[in-house]
Amino acid sequence: MCPLVIGPFGEINGDFDKLIVELANFGAEGSWRQMGARSLQEARACNRAFLRRSVGICATRQNAQLKE
Repeated sequence: MCPLVIGPFGEINGDFDKLIVELANFGAEGSWRQMGARSLQEARACNRAFLRRSVGICATRQNAQLKE
């Protein structure tokens, strides 16, 4: 079991980053052409960026709500 940790500014720990990389790779393998990517590597990079950004934004919003 790996602890998934998100900091108060949306940063993530190494285990969370590994999970994001695995999810990005899994999502890109079957659909990189439908995504409009030129290669599998490009699709993986786009997926990783999207997932990291989404997790960071969600964590930062939830942290702001806790401070209200």
